Amino acid sequence: MKHVANCRPDKIFLNCNSTRLAIIDISGILTLFDFERRSAASPADGPLGEQLPFERKDVWDMKWATDNPEMFAMMERRECTFSGTWTLRSPFRARDTFVGLVIFR
Repeated sequence: MKHVANCRPDKIFLNCNSTRLAIIDISGILTLFDFERRSAASPADGPLGEQLPFERKDVWDMKWATDNPEMFAMMERRECTFSGTWTLRSPFRARDTFVGLVIFR
């Protein structure tokens, strides 16, 4: 199966069950892809996979949760934001990257 990303990837992250992909491009834009959803433009028997309507700018790092395929955390500018089921939670100030981040709820 072939998917086209309309960006120049700098970092690529796959979630814990390999159903979603996150790409941070060279401009710092985070884009998400879902390999289980069918694009509205493709026929009913066409390939699975589409780009999700989720995009954040100035992102320089992200991590998927190890126990939930829909949850992730991202570093955006100087703030860390958690997301669960595509709803963003209140960001908090952070000074470093994700080191040893295992579980967040």
